[in-house]
Amino acid sequence: ALIKFEYSNGVVSRVSAPAGVSTTVLNIYRGILNILQLNVKKTQNVYELQESGVHGVCKTQYVIREDAKAERIHLTKSKDLNHCQERIVKDIGLDFLEKCHDCEARGKALEGTASYNYIMKPTPSGSLIMEAVATEVIQFSPFNILNGAAQMQSRQNLTFVNMENTPVEPARNDYVQHGSLQYEYGREVLQTPIHLLKVTNAEEQIVNTMNHLVASNVDRVHEDAPLKFVELIQLLRV
Repeated sequence: ALIKFEYSNGVVSRVSAPAGVSTTVLNIYRGILNILQLNVKKTQNVYELQESGVHGVCKTQYVIREDAKAERIHLTKSKDLNHCQERIVKDIGLDFLEKCHDCEARGKALEGTASYNYIMKPTPSGSLIMEAVATEVIQFSPFNILNGAAQMQSRQNLTFVNMENTPVEPARNDYVQHGSLQYEYGREVLQTPIHLLKVTNAEEQIVNTMNHLVASNVDRVHEDAPLKFVELIQLLRV
């Protein structure tokens, strides 16, 4: 399905899609459009601001360098996902957890950063993005111990191929306004990640799994620790 959005001075807004498009699919579109979000200041080469994107409104640093000989503009954007005025986040299954202030003082359990590198070509009508590379790293360390963190890295590459003047046939669908680039939680029940587990006695299995995690991860983290941790989460939900 085709979507619509407004793009003015490097800012993406007014994202809309046909009524039948699910929230999950729309979020994928937002992730693609997010790389186009640029707040370029013509009077400054290095600056910092709170920028809106799929993660929310987060601290973002810009560094701009112009190569006059090659007629190119090199722009680097770094986004600190730990410092956001408005962060899109949803906590699930934390009803019985107690907040540990000492743990927070030692370090955050969830940390993230995103970097974007652009090569742009100046034109009479504005700058044309020739190439864009985005890299995002999320680290989760629930126990704040050595070698006890899980890391996720995602990359996105966008390369200019050519420009076509062929008009796009207007869509006949009724479009629904979905606002900005910010991620939207859908109503779908997504059972994230689950391990097929036979439950016979939940309480006994919880105790055994916790004992296994404690006994097997004293000197160093055992290779089956992530799987056992997922099992523990699933058992606690029974």
